Amino acid sequence: KDPASGEGGGGLLFGLASIWAMLTAYDKPKTKKEQDIQRLQAMADASSSSQGKRPRPADEPVEASVVRERIKILVDQGIIDPIILLGLTGLRSTGQPGQVGYVCAQVLGSILTEPAFRGRVAAAGGARLLLGLAAPPSSDGASAQQGLIPDEQSAEAEGRKVAADGLAKLLISLDPSLVLPGQLLTMSVPPLLSLCWSSEPGRRQYEGLMALTDVCVSPDGLDRFVKEGGVARIESLMLEWEDEPRIRRAATECLCNAMMSPDVAKTYQGPGALEKLRLLGAMADQDDLPTRAAATGAMAILVDQSPDQAGKAMVTTEGLRIKDILIRLLASQEPMDIRYRVIEVIKGIVQGSREGAKALVDAGIVPALSTCSALSGQEEATSAVKQGSIEAMGMLKSYGMMK
Repeated sequence: KDPASGEGGGGLLFGLASIWAMLTAYDKPKTKKEQDIQRLQAMADASSSSQGKRPRPADEPVEASVVRERIKILVDQGIIDPIILLGLTGLRSTGQPGQVGYVCAQVLGSILTEPAFRGRVAAAGGARLLLGLAAPPSSDGASAQQGLIPDEQSAEAEGRKVAADGLAKLLISLDPSLVLPGQLLTMSVPPLLSLCWSSEPGRRQYEGLMALTDVCVSPDGLDRFVKEGGVARIESLMLEWEDEPRIRRAATECLCNAMMSPDVAKTYQGPGALEKLRLLGAMADQDDLPTRAAATGAMAILVDQSPDQAGKAMVTTEGLRIKDILIRLLASQEPMDIRYRVIEVIKGIVQGSREGAKALVDAGIVPALSTCSALSGQEEATSAVKQGSIEAMGMLKSYGMMK
């Protein structure tokens, strides 16, 4: 029956959605706390067995390959349209997701685990459904930021996060401006940010950050991200998850795109910006190559917007190691795209401040520039690094800082 007709009652719809959810459910990865509890239970069971007591039965894990096959069969049989219609019914009639809506979000989340099905879900209107299901109770101003940290024990909060996670998958794989045109894209920011408040690092945080990185390409999406306090959150993630390189990488990539906002660049200027610049320098010195690329990209954008303040502070502030990091990246065998970003940072600093230029010269930038100016090769990045080095040395010569 057509769910929109209301025939069959809410219990039937919930039952139908629940069956689909059970058929498509992957085993949920256990948190560290759950793993600790499982180990304690195993120890208790071992003790019970030695005393002749019957141990509790263990849950049989479901193979991911089995679930994937079930999902493929259901998608081939046309599950996508009815599950979206089922979820939209509750939203249209009451304005609230309700139990049926959140179960539908769970089904879509499982389907979207397979990238091949994401275009089909988006084409059927799945993004709008997930956006409606993921929306926090309040979505403006300071109250929206309170909604970013829901009670993780609440079934409603978990339902919103499941929907937000599915939305993130769509925005990662497809053009966000096509999936959610106009104002809808800005409305996705609070739900995506909610994924970044998890108490443990994991897939949801990572996918939320990647989706936000893509959303911040849009000027309107970036403005909403800044207003919702997104920059402070991703900076916290860069600090918190020292042992989670992919979380740090995704957060740094998001910051790189966010740096296009003048409001974000302003927070990296002035006396209170020291710790922010120190964090940016630390990310440029990571072992992870994409993290270094994102951090040097953020530096280049920042210096372009504020060469005389942020750029100068990077290399003249006592205790910051940024100038040494820049010189090492330029003089080492880094990929040309990273060296190009570093050259842009150096050019901006030299052009914007004689004091900054002198600090770079005193730190030993000239030999690194000379080496780069002699690079050979026809690749675009190599030529850009070579030309940029020549331009930077030309400016230093005009200041009388090198022969």
